[in-house]
Amino acid sequence: MRGYPASSGGFQASSGGLVDDVDRGFFDSFDEDMMSAYYERSTGGTIKRIDGAGFHTNWGLQFEGFNHIWTLPGSGFSRYPDTGEWIMFLFTIESWQDITQIWLPVFGDPGNEGDRQPCYEIQFINSTETFRIQSRNNSDNREDVATDAESDQEYDWLETGTPYATGIYRAESGRILGGLWNANDDYPTESEAIAFIDSGDHPYDDGSDIEGIGPDDGPGRWGVRTGEDMVLDVHEVEHAEPVDENTE
Repeated sequence: MRGYPASSGGFQASSGGLVDDVDRGFFDSFDEDMMSAYYERSTGGTIKRIDGAGFHTNWGLQFEGFNHIWTLPGSGFSRYPDTGEWIMFLFTIESWQDITQIWLPVFGDPGNEGDRQPCYEIQFINSTETFRIQSRNNSDNREDVATDAESDQEYDWLETGTPYATGIYRAESGRILGGLWNANDDYPTESEAIAFIDSGDHPYDDGSDIEGIGPDDGPGRWGVRTGEDMVLDVHEVEHAEPVDENTE
């Protein structure tokens, strides 16, 4: 069964009510609004702009196979996320194979309409059951920013048919944080996270400050890329204020 967003936005908490004490703003609520235009890149690298798409389903955006899309400049975030702000993706994996990866990128440079860098990307790699944040600069050089290997965490891996929340956060100290939650938990509360990663745990923290994605850069964008042989539903892309002082 697909995980459905609550009618007023967001997922319902396990208690039956909406998650409390989180200041949420939705960039796209796909069960109510339509994403009218976006960029799409084929497996061969060809990029095209899709206009008048009317991308709208009862369960969100559905990606099947090797899909790579991102929003137009100005149609996502008004600017790149500032300090103290989470950007959250709510998603359900319907099916995937051992080689499949999911990339959930957040963008900063409005000039790069035909590519996704510079950005931070949340990556879930099914074959190794690895969760990490990676940065890409304007030259597409990549750095691991935070990984679950450095944080030395053990947790149950992603299951199909289960709605999850994941996000990226820029702390006041300049650290980049990430988390994975069941979507019916109090996200982005750190204590409720399935896994929580921090760039401060990474021995080579070269990716937490890359040109083009500072707090004042923008407008920001978001995107999704999936691997082969998978079906992924993205229910919401959210802005959320933290509710846990540990994220500061």
